[in-house]
Amino acid sequence: VLTNDNVNSFVYSLTERLKNINDLKVLNLLPIFSGFGISFSHFIFSNELEEIIIDVNDFKNISDFIIRNKPNFIFSNPNLINNFINSRKSRLRDFSFIEKIICTSESMSEEFIKKVNNFLYNHNSECTINNMYGTNELTSGVTLSDNKKLGSVGIPFLNVDIKVLDQKTKKFVKPNVRGEICVSSKTLMKEYLGDKVETNNKLLKVKDETYYLTGDIGYLDEEGYLYFESKMDDIIISDGYKIYRKQIEDTIMKHPYVDKCVVIALPHPYKKEVVKAYIVLKKGLVLNSEIKRSIKSFCEKHIASYALPYAYGYRKELPQDILGKISYNELINDKDEEV
Repeated sequence: VLTNDNVNSFVYSLTERLKNINDLKVLNLLPIFSGFGISFSHFIFSNELEEIIIDVNDFKNISDFIIRNKPNFIFSNPNLINNFINSRKSRLRDFSFIEKIICTSESMSEEFIKKVNNFLYNHNSECTINNMYGTNELTSGVTLSDNKKLGSVGIPFLNVDIKVLDQKTKKFVKPNVRGEICVSSKTLMKEYLGDKVETNNKLLKVKDETYYLTGDIGYLDEEGYLYFESKMDDIIISDGYKIYRKQIEDTIMKHPYVDKCVVIALPHPYKKEVVKAYIVLKKGLVLNSEIKRSIKSFCEKHIASYALPYAYGYRKELPQDILGKISYNELINDKDEEV
């Protein structure tokens, strides 16, 4: 349950953080039925900007749509932006009209940020991609990155307090100590509709403040920059060891042959779960034994032995839904895979 005050507080905070947003055409690629989509639309209207509406069918040809409509400001998720910059048409056109891109995501890998920023720099040297962290329970985003610290999802907005909770002691920890990310904000939901038990489980009252327990693992540094590492339900338990999917994905993405990587858990008879890495190679590369050995050796050098992928799957593309998110069911069940 979100209130008018929740949405207005987000709009005020984002407006306060951003500069030079007058007379912009904004493309909102986030679904309007989500907190993020509603909040961004309200931000656009509140600042008297022009919002470009996209039909679901246009997601298949996102480059064509952007070329036709020439938005200055784009709200999106990382997969749609990746599809856009990888499009053959995008290499041949001028996108200097794009001034700002904000991606809503738990975090984006350093390699992805560098890849997008390099693309944008070739068109507009002042344009960069920024990462926003948040949840629908918090109406929308509560941090925004500034590219000063790659890998961070940024510093909190005005009137947002973020702390990190130790799961065992149930106490807030010092900077650079990993734990569950907790957020107190004027954008915090009122409740889960008709579910008092879940509401009480997710809201932690500390003195006069109420914190939302996000279920995300991360830490704050000494300057207040937030680092997201993994969702608690994205942790793979293998032979008693905790393996963070995002850490494995980010490591594999650093290999020069790898364009995309997604890690999943496979059931195992005695280890409970093991890691499988699905990999898409960079354009122009043809899978062969030398490439396989190179990636496997790279993983063995940079990933702890207990967290090493048990299997590797190579695909020409990762299956996506209409909004550009990874379709995990299709990924796992599809036989279109090079082993």
